[in-house]
Amino acid sequence: TDSTVVALVLRHRNWITQGWGGIEPTADQFIGLGNMYVADERFARHYGGIEGARYVRDAIVAWVAATPQSSATS
Repeated sequence: TDSTVVALVLRHRNWITQGWGGIEPTADQFIGLGNMYVADERFARHYGGIEGARYVRDAIVAWVAATPQSSATS
C-alpha cells in the first residue's frame, strides 16, 4: 500500500475516531463505512462522487488487509 494512501486512510480513521468520541472503529466497522460511502450518494458527494467514494473504500479495504488485526481493531 502506498505510503501516501496509508497516511490518508489513517487521517480519515482518526477523524472517524474523534467523531465517535474517541472510540476507534473496528476493521469491520471501518470497511462498512467505506461501503456506505459508495452505496449512498449523499456520502459519495463528500468524496467527489462515486469514483472518489470507491477510491476511499478501496483504500480502507487495502489498509485493513495490510494491517495486523490488533492494529486495525484497537
